[in-house]
Amino acid sequence: MKDPKDRDSKVLFDTDDATSSQGVRRADFEAVKPGALDDKCETVPDPPFQVDGINVRRVEPRNAPTVINAAFNFRNFWDGRANRWFNGVDPFGRRNKDAFILEVKGGKPVKRKLEIVNGSLASQAVGPVLSPFEASCQGRTLPDVGRKLVRPPTVPLAFQKVHPDDSVLGPLAAPNKGLETTYRKMIEAAFAAKLWQSDQWFDADKNLLKNPDSVPADQRFSLMEINFSLFWGLAIQAYERTLVSDDSPFDKYRDGRDAKALGKRELAGFDVFLNQGKCVNCHKTAMFTGASTLHLIDEEEEDGLVERMLMTEEHYHYGVRTNPPFKVLPFSQWKPGKGQRSLSIDVEATPTAKKDDIVPGKAVGRIVLSKVDDDASCTYKPETMTFGVDDSATRDARIDVKRIDGKGCPSALRISVLDDVKVANAWLDFVLVYDDEGTLAFVGQGPSTLVELRQPALYDNGFYNIGVRPTAEDIGVGGEDPFGFPLSFTEQYVQMLLGKDAPDPFEVDPCTFDVPWNIVVDRPLFPGGFRDKTDCKDKLKTPTGEPKNNAANKRYIQRLRTAVGGAFKTPTLRNVQLTAPYMHNGGMSTLEQVVEFYNRGGDFHRNRELDPDITFLDLDAEQRKDLVLFMQSLTDPNVVYQRAPFDHPQLFVPNGLDDVDDEKPDDGRADEDLFKGDGLEIPPSAPPAAPSRSAPSSTSRATTCPRPDRRWLIHVCEDMS
Repeated sequence: MKDPKDRDSKVLFDTDDATSSQGVRRADFEAVKPGALDDKCETVPDPPFQVDGINVRRVEPRNAPTVINAAFNFRNFWDGRANRWFNGVDPFGRRNKDAFILEVKGGKPVKRKLEIVNGSLASQAVGPVLSPFEASCQGRTLPDVGRKLVRPPTVPLAFQKVHPDDSVLGPLAAPNKGLETTYRKMIEAAFAAKLWQSDQWFDADKNLLKNPDSVPADQRFSLMEINFSLFWGLAIQAYERTLVSDDSPFDKYRDGRDAKALGKRELAGFDVFLNQGKCVNCHKTAMFTGASTLHLIDEEEEDGLVERMLMTEEHYHYGVRTNPPFKVLPFSQWKPGKGQRSLSIDVEATPTAKKDDIVPGKAVGRIVLSKVDDDASCTYKPETMTFGVDDSATRDARIDVKRIDGKGCPSALRISVLDDVKVANAWLDFVLVYDDEGTLAFVGQGPSTLVELRQPALYDNGFYNIGVRPTAEDIGVGGEDPFGFPLSFTEQYVQMLLGKDAPDPFEVDPCTFDVPWNIVVDRPLFPGGFRDKTDCKDKLKTPTGEPKNNAANKRYIQRLRTAVGGAFKTPTLRNVQLTAPYMHNGGMSTLEQVVEFYNRGGDFHRNRELDPDITFLDLDAEQRKDLVLFMQSLTDPNVVYQRAPFDHPQLFVPNGLDDVDDEKPDDGRADEDLFKGDGLEIPPSAPPAAPSRSAPSSTSRATTCPRPDRRWLIHVCEDMS
């Protein structure tokens, strides 16, 4: 933008490209090669990830967030598809009704369905390894990965150096590269024998092979290979649960260890964070994200998985808008021709309740009554708006207005809008305009889309549309899983209100909504009435509830306003100084750019789903600098210096290509060698660990279903160790 402080200033450059991790070159899977770095795959032409017809590495459509402190996320991935319940197979929990593992009972393999709660990290872990963008040839399965890793001659980390003082792998480190063990031995040591010990063979669909020799060798799998998705997911989850960062300067200041850990500028930035900057509204709890389990299921919190709120720049709970303007005719004429007018309405208000009566709310907005055949028009200012004035089963709103500009029109109007009236087999909208003497002056009708009777929106707590990109470009949590279920809890809740089952187990308490349904005010908007009336234990002045599931309400429940399109999980701000680029599309490279983005009120502020806190903040230059300094105070030095538990083996990261060559034209892919100059080497690290106040146990296991550990969120209902 020409002026970074003004979201309406001239756009100098725009792109829908994403800045994210380099992945793999596109290819179709054929077979694994145990002991080899690459699988056997056939290259498939892959524009636009090509240079001169040669495949180069693909780029992920979203910028991956950090896994540090991801143990506290209720769901993982930007769109939340990594389910809280791990099914042992894929990211989708109970949604995949065909997911199962095998275990041996009495010498026979039996199917077993798993539901491991607070297993979102495991659900996340089994996704990327099969992604044809991130790490895999198209068509590979986790049993294929298991075959590659557990069979000889595969050596764990065979191409990587491991520091002998590595906090986890040091005792297993080989003198040169790799580990002095095997994946098979590690699985046997970590998991119950019933999950891997068997001399029987299975096909890729987990069916027992009665005659294994009749099946090609690369199409039959051992029990350990068939269940490899379970081992992979739980092992990575167990490791990632140790990656807890809680020793930043901010932590030392807040827990009283060092009163001087934050300076005046950082404290000023903290004040901006809590107040004028409105950052804390989304970046809540010690994890600095409202999407954490600490926020969403903490027994002391009142917020739930689904929230009801006003959207950006909306100040009142209800609104009436015509789009396009309504065509109205003199009532005495009631036919097209001379005297036809155009009525434009854009009004909002908050009617309230007094016992069982609706009290009209003070209204704001604008109404314009124009002549169609010339430019003459009158502008009116709304005074009040209310609902249900005609005591019928029709959704209606009444608006009283006063003229503030124009001639040849009544000085005052009473406008009655009837929304969604069923006439024969059609749904229509009507408008009745009464003059200042109470005489019906104009009438009009049109399709049911002509009038929008707006209510507060339902949305997924911790997921927000902040105007980074247009909603339609990436709908985020507003999307569906591969089984056709909505990813969002909000859309599932709407289905629950219609009496349908939701794939995820959760409950919604309307008492916790920021803007609860008011059973008096909202009754005219739901002709079928409300259920579960409650006083919410005296937390609300007016009883609330949910629309009843009946024929009269079905249409209006189906059309409930939701704000999940283009919404993404709020990331943690811990160590944010180290995690550039920022946003789900990687579109910002510095924290200063991020602060400028929020200060101007986002880039795509006309997104209908835009969060209400995305508005112009009016932070001056010093405040913006202080806010950046505060966010930098959330950086843990243990992460910076790669001290335990953040130490690691030698890593090689793709780092682009100076020249795109293909020495083997038949394979159609760019030649590169991560270990010889085409990759960025990150040496193995194992500096001495800093003193730690507490750490999760890596050996603890649950054999029953205890109350979940509030800090480490471990809740495994059966012995999988």
